[in-house]
Amino acid sequence: MLLRADLPMSVGEFTALLLLLSALIFVLGTWRAGVLVGLLTAALPWVFAVFYLKQRQTRRRNAFTNQLPDVLTLLVGSLRAGYGLSQAIELVAREIPDPSAKEFQRVMRGMSLGLPMQKALEAMAERIESDDLDLMVTAIGVQYEMGGNLSSVLENISDTIRQRVRVLREVMVLTAQQRLT
Repeated sequence: MLLRADLPMSVGEFTALLLLLSALIFVLGTWRAGVLVGLLTAALPWVFAVFYLKQRQTRRRNAFTNQLPDVLTLLVGSLRAGYGLSQAIELVAREIPDPSAKEFQRVMRGMSLGLPMQKALEAMAERIESDDLDLMVTAIGVQYEMGGNLSSVLENISDTIRQRVRVLREVMVLTAQQRLT
């Protein structure tokens, strides 16, 4: 969850922080209202941590999904310019803002450490948990194994994602009043 939320902490640090907060809240709750209240309030940091991490994950996934058409456009342009796929991914890692840049930098780091490109892309798709990214990774995998024109496939996926994002935004606008009520 920490990796998906892009929180720069290790699991040990995060757990230690939550344990410290729980102990502090337990002591305060016990001192003010008794042991039972202390135990109940000591669980609050863990509950809030899960909600916070899920909120960060959702926000990051949405930002990544909104950037994905631009990423695909840059990939298509660089592939048509004669770059290889790994060079195009490196270009995306340099040119696109976060969170996409950070994820593609992780892909490049994995590839430089000897991980096959397909496995590095699948790891990114697992971290992001986006259907649109899964579609892109699957298309790259199929084109890598079977051959073909990857740039045209990625261009079609980019158009599809752009239309999907536009429709989702229209739905959000049209249902805004009902969601508020």
